[in-house]
Amino acid sequence: MSTPQSTCPRVPPGPNSLAAAAQGIDRRAIIGAAMIAPLTAVAFAREPASATTTTEWDQALAEMQRLSTLVRVSDEKHAAAFKAFQSEMPSIEMIDWKEFPFSGRPTQVADAMDVEDHWQTFLAQEGLWWSANPEQTKAKRRAALDSIVDYRRLKSDTAQRHNINALVEENERLADLLNEAEHRLMFLPSPNAEALAWKFDYLFGGAELEPYSHCSSWPFEWVKPVIDDALRLPQGGEA
Repeated sequence: MSTPQSTCPRVPPGPNSLAAAAQGIDRRAIIGAAMIAPLTAVAFAREPASATTTTEWDQALAEMQRLSTLVRVSDEKHAAAFKAFQSEMPSIEMIDWKEFPFSGRPTQVADAMDVEDHWQTFLAQEGLWWSANPEQTKAKRRAALDSIVDYRRLKSDTAQRHNINALVEENERLADLLNEAEHRLMFLPSPNAEALAWKFDYLFGGAELEPYSHCSSWPFEWVKPVIDDALRLPQGGEA
């Protein structure tokens, strides 16, 4: 079974999250219900939670924090390399744009257009376009297509020089590990009120997510274990 993904990426969504709307969750209502639950008859479906020792919690928290640090370092490395890559990458103006006046957005032509498919289509339509000098017209189009090939080659060489692809892959690998550790910690029953307070702060306070801040909504499967902890733990006591 795959690990449920938080709807809260490290660059958080806007306040009107579609995920929150789909779940019909009011964030403030959830917090309020969890806090006053001991005094009310609010009914939440709960499954018995297995006991978690303080040592297990501390180990899970330390692992998540370790991975969080690695992700931050990876982010910084990628940001620095990408900044250098952008400063050295070839200019898109090296492409002969006069030959592609109606081909869509420049980046689509520069990075995504199938050059050889375009060339073969152009040749196949020779009888449909008029030119006083067909061979010269074909030579100009071929040269323009070659300018795209040259642009892509130079861009790829620059990316390789700054190790961009490897840095992106490493960043994604670490982010996946962090998500798994984050999931394990949030679903681990809180052993005490201090651990529960940490979960609330992580979800809604933002202190643990700096510099990314907190997100405006989480899926209910992430919030429910926190509510269950609040209902299960005796006030101010241990599990």
